[in-house]
Amino acid sequence: MLADATEPGQNSFNLVRLIAAILVIVSHSFLIPYGIGSKEPLYNLTSLTLGQHAVHIFFVISGLTLCRSVVMDKNMARYARARFLRIVPALVGFGLFFSFIMGPVVTGATLSRYFSDLNTWLYPFSVPVNFQQAATPPSVFQNIPISGAVNNPLWTIKYEVFAYLCLGIFASFGFLRKNRFSVAALALAGILTVSLQPYQSESGLGALFQAAKFSFCFLLGVVAYLYRTRVPTHIIWLSITALLIVIARQSHISLLAYILLDAHIAIVVGSTNFGLLTQWTRENDISYGTYIYGWPVQQFVVTAFPMLGVLAFGAVSLIAAMLLGYLSWRLIEQPALRLKHQNGIAREKQQA
Repeated sequence: MLADATEPGQNSFNLVRLIAAILVIVSHSFLIPYGIGSKEPLYNLTSLTLGQHAVHIFFVISGLTLCRSVVMDKNMARYARARFLRIVPALVGFGLFFSFIMGPVVTGATLSRYFSDLNTWLYPFSVPVNFQQAATPPSVFQNIPISGAVNNPLWTIKYEVFAYLCLGIFASFGFLRKNRFSVAALALAGILTVSLQPYQSESGLGALFQAAKFSFCFLLGVVAYLYRTRVPTHIIWLSITALLIVIARQSHISLLAYILLDAHIAIVVGSTNFGLLTQWTRENDISYGTYIYGWPVQQFVVTAFPMLGVLAFGAVSLIAAMLLGYLSWRLIEQPALRLKHQNGIAREKQQA
């Protein structure tokens, strides 16, 4: 059962997150060299790109692991600080890297104009607030298929932060003590997702649709943790979820069925031990950094080597993004997360 895999050191959820980040880069390897409108993997089969399936998995795993966190420690101040330290320092680090290392290489402006532009200096601090819409340094990534787009995938992080906030509020009011409240919230998110899906291309309703969809993914993880003693993790149970896809494929709930399959795959794989690979990803959680750096690295590669084929482009981009993800983990994320633990140790000493 899932309960066997939810304790620290007993699962491969960090590995699942890394695989999801890799899948996003693979998906974008079909998009970035050719521009908007190119068909990405799985789109013709599922009407969702490989990257979209991967992001669903990110939210499911976040819901599962964070639900355990707030159940184990109900102090919301520590919860908020931990979420801040997990999200913000890495984004600031990326902003600094782009403004002062990558940006000067890919700008079409003169260096004097580049460094005299206020956005160059403000970008590292704007990214954690405005995400993909942060005002960028001047004239970067020009004359490529997706011109001027510095880091489009950051748009999902605001929905992640929204999910963190909602879970904190949910826990503060004691709703996690009664599983039925989480199940009701999951059902509501599912209904809203189905209801808003036809209007997702409209500006206002599109944001509501994404919020509902990602809430459904996140709450699947929450409910899975709350019912962890009843959730089987044997691979044979995936056949039932796959059958649901066949039944629901042409219906209005097909999106929910695909999300459910994504969630089930994430839980089954995350509950499996893959030996050294599992151990390494437990100690080196590079998934977030890999996700953050994937798009700008791919934009850089298509700028520098526009003639690369899909396979070579994907391989070069993936290696570079994972390397930067590792550096982000070692130099920024891991030291930031130590602050969370150091504060806890200092408090225990004071109480003693």
